[in-house]
Amino acid sequence: MSNDYYNASSLISTLSKASSKFVNAALSAIAAGFEKLPGEAALKQNRVNFATDTGTANAKTMTLTHAISSYVDGAALAVKIGEANTGACTMDWGPGARSVVHVDGSAMQPGDLGAGQLHTFRYDATSNKIVLQTPVERMNLGLATITQQEADSTEIVTLVSTLGLATRAALVSLVAAGMVWPDGAVVRAGGVAYQWDSSAAIEGCIAGLKPYGQIDVRHFGSVGDCVFDDDDELVSGTNDWTAFQSAINYANSIGGGVVFVPHHWGGQGYRLGQALKAKNSVRFVAESPMTRFYTTGDAPSTPGANGVPNNNSWMFGSWTAGNYTKATAYALDSVTAGAETCTATTAGDAANFADGDVVFVRSTSTYQVGGLDRPLWGQLNVVVGTPAAGAIGLRYPLLDTGAAEIVSFSDDPSTWEDADGTDSLEQQFATRDFQVIGGWWSTEANGAMFASGGGAIDCVIAPHRITCRSGVAYGNLFAHTLFTCDVEETWKAGTELSICSHDCIVRITSAVNRADRGLSAADAAVWLDGNSRRNLVQIGTLNCGTFDHGDAVQFLSCQDNRVEIGTLYARAVTGALVRFLDASYTGTKPTMKGNSCRIGNGYGGAGTYYVQFTGNGNMGPNVCEDSRFWGAVSSGALQLNGNDGSGCTVRNVICEYGGITVANSRGFSVQGHFPDGISRSSHFDTEYAYGRFDITTTASRLLRQVAYRAASNAGITATSGSPFTITRSIPIGGLNPGDEIAFDLIVAVRAGSTSDDKTVVMKLGSTAGSGGTTVEAYTSIATTAVNIRIKGVISRVSNTSVCVTYDVSEGTTPVTAKSTDVTVSALDANALEIFFSVQPATDTLDIRGATITPRCAAAGQLAA
Repeated sequence: MSNDYYNASSLISTLSKASSKFVNAALSAIAAGFEKLPGEAALKQNRVNFATDTGTANAKTMTLTHAISSYVDGAALAVKIGEANTGACTMDWGPGARSVVHVDGSAMQPGDLGAGQLHTFRYDATSNKIVLQTPVERMNLGLATITQQEADSTEIVTLVSTLGLATRAALVSLVAAGMVWPDGAVVRAGGVAYQWDSSAAIEGCIAGLKPYGQIDVRHFGSVGDCVFDDDDELVSGTNDWTAFQSAINYANSIGGGVVFVPHHWGGQGYRLGQALKAKNSVRFVAESPMTRFYTTGDAPSTPGANGVPNNNSWMFGSWTAGNYTKATAYALDSVTAGAETCTATTAGDAANFADGDVVFVRSTSTYQVGGLDRPLWGQLNVVVGTPAAGAIGLRYPLLDTGAAEIVSFSDDPSTWEDADGTDSLEQQFATRDFQVIGGWWSTEANGAMFASGGGAIDCVIAPHRITCRSGVAYGNLFAHTLFTCDVEETWKAGTELSICSHDCIVRITSAVNRADRGLSAADAAVWLDGNSRRNLVQIGTLNCGTFDHGDAVQFLSCQDNRVEIGTLYARAVTGALVRFLDASYTGTKPTMKGNSCRIGNGYGGAGTYYVQFTGNGNMGPNVCEDSRFWGAVSSGALQLNGNDGSGCTVRNVICEYGGITVANSRGFSVQGHFPDGISRSSHFDTEYAYGRFDITTTASRLLRQVAYRAASNAGITATSGSPFTITRSIPIGGLNPGDEIAFDLIVAVRAGSTSDDKTVVMKLGSTAGSGGTTVEAYTSIATTAVNIRIKGVISRVSNTSVCVTYDVSEGTTPVTAKSTDVTVSALDANALEIFFSVQPATDTLDIRGATITPRCAAAGQLAA
């Protein structure tokens, strides 16, 4: 008796003696037989015929626990696949490689043997091939394959699972090798899902596939492999601009959607070679506030092909000061503020507009800035409905009234010109209903968050952090747009809304200007100009750093804007911390009116003024209120130089240093704390006559030095040889409407005095040492003890005149009561001097008291 495990042919005869040698040999043979059997664990776990693939994708090899020397018909083996196959493949169990086929004899298709999958195979001696026994996961099968393998089945096969590939590149390889799915099948690769659509040819996506579920930049091949140094500067990274722009374009093409950008938790980010172009109805969302985006500004291969060749982060439109007046405009019937429709003068022109178009309604009256025409007012809007009979419906009520025209800002395949006439080859476009949310956006030294072009309405721009040349809210022609940013670092200018930007809200938690990129300062750190209207800017903390901006906050020929800053650090700014400016443009310029500003705490140090109004004849009501200013100023706390500033108001403003300087102005209202009172230059006599000029301040430092007091019985005498004289000089600008200088001089005549004159003289002079003009010269002839008293008030009448009201009495008897105007030289340019002189001819007179007391006007005392 013998078998593959043990040969029992040499048996011991019955009743025979067995030697130990014979018994041991038999036992060894039995043990050798058991060695040929699988172990107990392998039997219990059914792993007797199991091996792991260690070969390549299409040449699979494995090492069996119990090696075989040849293939036997029907031999079976379970295999865990290593690399997924990309086409027809072979398998070697030890005796040599054999082709692997399906049960129908067809070769393997790409992905039939997925990485990490478990499959069972049998050897077929007839075909000398290894046959796959387990069905391929259904998501990997084309319909033809399913029909062949399940021809006898009547069940409905539903393609619901997804093929899982580690990378997008692996999926690209499968498709390139001829992998085919039925329409509707879903496949996963690189962390996102695709759906097969044989007709799909989506820009940037894989041919025959379209994004499934949430649109993700990984669908379009983004890499996100940026490396940054310790200073957060870009070291290297693949340009992901094409992937990002393709994702945005696709979302727009299907009517709108969300584009998701995953965060690279290892600290990497995304490099963008160009500014991304926003598209209508798209929401662009970064997974984390700190998802990094860095724009490098690579030159496009074809001019205009990849947006403007710059390193800005975004373009929301292509409209600039140089081109937006060049677009075709259609005349409108006179428009009315508040109306929600406008009517084309030529009814047929309305056919050029469609529902959803972004349009620009603008005044036909223009003014010029830098040689370029700008409309007196302009408004971005969106067409609602289909125009009929010339009437064009609008999303928002019209801003203004008067003669107007309308321009389409929607996509236009024609090209536009820059200001210098150069064709940029960039399509005209504007954006509506777009959002960008989250992320940290950075650019190289001369890059901006946005391009200089504009034209966006109803958008939300909300990065977490930016590190750019200019801030999150910087550009032209923005309307009804929310700009928010938690941390803003800029190398030149922070916030500017210009060229008819209107109805926007800007909210920045912390903004700082950095000087480490060598860029020059801007006209202002926060700037509203170009007839921007109805915008709100709110900044928690603004630090201008070492930048010498023209001003910290500037309103320039704009209307109805509001700026609020919690804390402003502008110690290097040499202009004003807040300036309202009516520019001297050519033509009928917009009125500078309706703007207001509040600075919780503003810190200067190198500036001329804390607050400055500078006008050229077109200044309307503007307000600086509820503000506190600290630090040195070179010229004063407040300058009012707005020409007709009717309605302009400064209220509840506290200043550490300086006074109020007024020049060529009228109609201002001021209330606050200005330590140095008021100074003035020209034409102040007409300024207050046209409105109110309310001032609350402590005693003027200028008037304070005029004060004088001599106590009674102090032993002060006057003789012919040693007269008693007081000369008090009122500094330039120290006497203003409502201010008063009270004087009181008492001289005692001794008993037994002679009848010689005892003269008390009061003079006013406009130039020190001139001797002045005699106001009063009173001579007493009393011979008994008596007091002579001159008491009165000096107040300002005009730039060249003061009024002196006084009484003269001798003893208890009034001698005279007078009020007289005294002409002096211009108080704006000269000091005013008061002279009191007591010089008797022979007698000695006692000076009982002499006081000169200035008093500043109180609030409300300077009514017209």
